[in-house]
Parts: sequence; structure tokens; C-alpha cells
Amino acid sequence: MARRQLLTDEQWTRLLAPPNDEREIVRYWTLSREDFDIIFRKRSDHSRLGFALLLCYLRYPGRVLGPDEIPPVTLVSFIARQLGVNPAAFARYCQRDQTRREQLAELMGQLGYRSFDRASFRHYMAWLTPIAQNIRRPDLLVEMLLEELRRYRILISTRRTLELLVHQTRSRAERMLYRALTNGLTDAQGGVLDTLLNQKPEAATSWMGWLRQLPQAPAARNILALIERLRFVRELGIDADRQRSVSVAAFERLAADFLRTTVQHVRELAAPHRRAMLVAAVIRLESALNDATLFMFEKLLGSMSRKAERQTAEKSF
Repeated sequence: MARRQLLTDEQWTRLLAPPNDEREIVRYWTLSREDFDIIFRKRSDHSRLGFALLLCYLRYPGRVLGPDEIPPVTLVSFIARQLGVNPAAFARYCQRDQTRREQLAELMGQLGYRSFDRASFRHYMAWLTPIAQNIRRPDLLVEMLLEELRRYRILISTRRTLELLVHQTRSRAERMLYRALTNGLTDAQGGVLDTLLNQKPEAATSWMGWLRQLPQAPAARNILALIERLRFVRELGIDADRQRSVSVAAFERLAADFLRTTVQHVRELAAPHRRAMLVAAVIRLESALNDATLFMFEKLLGSMSRKAERQTAEKSF
């Protein structure tokens, strides 16, 4: 089965395009004294202009200027003005691709650029994995990856390779998150967690649905209902310290995913994913039940105190 494309064609075009904003053009494509030193070793205007454009493409967006690729006119003019040459000279540069290849190899050697290889794939998947536990949006992950590649002068690879890297990284990050939350969980505990998705006897909802339904009105019977739920959750034996094995953002995301997902959908998930979500949900529910019980108790005390004050005031008249 084909893997779903994480980014649209329009998103990829934007990410891999040279700068088009005036501030970005000035920031990334303004030539330095060192740039001029190597550019003016070339003898002809067209060679200098083409060489400078190759250099700027390596810098940002961080890829090779393709053999049939024509840079935007505004960028060619921007570089030509800095070099003091006619922008039309680029047309002559395009006539001989061998020159482009030779200059590209020269630039990579002089400036320390490297191609994206298998070692790079493994390295950046490991680098991106902890980030992917907190940030799930693929476009943000790709942007962070591209920025890191530019920082270390590694040429941006093909869209297919980068999509594969981000896809595998996201999957790996989720598996690590599931393992961290369920590590050491016994089969018995896992089975008990799964029963939370079963229907509660003599009720129209599941055990988890019952736990989610927190009474709101301050009343003695509702405090008892909250205490009943709190006792039930604690008897599951899920240590709240499991939360510390993952980042706060990853834990909150997983707990929130569960609490807004139908029980039927959670029931259909693979066991590692399902049980990790249940662990996060149980820990979050225990905290919520604690807070709800204390809050309702305080409201009841306040209500009783005000009632007693009113009765005392009435007796004084």
C-alpha cells in the first residue's frame, strides 16, 4: 500500500524554493567579502554570475541549482548588481552544463558541503525523533530538518527521501512513546486497562465513559460519586510516575487524544498504542478526579458555612 504523502506539492515547492521576500533575499543572498574572493577567480562575467548563483543556492534553500533550472529574474538581477555584471550573462552560462557540474564540485570542496547519504539519513532520524514526540505536524518537522541541514552544509535530498525520513521518524517517536509509558506493565495490568473499554454492567456506557462523566453540582451524593471513581482508578495500580518517563507535551497530547476519541476507535487500535493511551488517560483522570473532589468539597464547605451564618443571623433577630 502506498504511503500517504505528508506534504502537498505546494508545500514542497515553497520549502525548496529560493527566497522571494526582500528581507530573505538580502539576508541569504548578500555576498560577503569571502564570497567575492572566490567568485572573482573566474575570468568571465557569465562564469562569475553562474558561480555566484550556485553558491547562493547551496546557502539557501540549501540545494543544487538544477541543470535546466532558471532562477527568478529578481534573484539573478540581485546577484548581478553585486558583481557589476549584466544579468543577461546568465543565458550564456546555461549553455554548458559541464561548467555547472565542475563549479558545483569546486564549491562543495571549498565550502565544506556534503551530499545527503545513508549515514545522514540515520543521523537525522535519530536527531528528529525526540522532537517528533512533541511536534507531530510534518510541515514543521520538515522545516526544522531543512534548517539543520543548511546549518551543517548538507545538501537537501530529494522530496521522496525527506518524506520517508519524516514518516519513519514520526512512527519511531510514537513507538518509543508507547514503550516508555507501558514499560514494565504486566499482562494482568494490561488486561485490566483493556476492560475499561468494555460496557459497564447495567449501564449504557463503558467503564471509561463512566469515569469521564464527572458530576459537577456540589452535593454530598456527587462527592461520593467522585470518590467512588477515584478509588476505582487508584485500584487499577497505574503508577503516576510513568508520566515522568516522557516529555510533558507528549504525555498531554496522548492523554488529550484519548479523552477526545471514541471508545470504539480506541478499542480498534493496536495493543501498544491502545494501552499507552489508556495509561495516559488513567493518570490524567486520577489527577482530574483529585482536583474535582477537593474543589467540590471546598464548595460544599463554603455553602454550609454561609448557611450556618444565615441561620445565626436569623436567630439574632
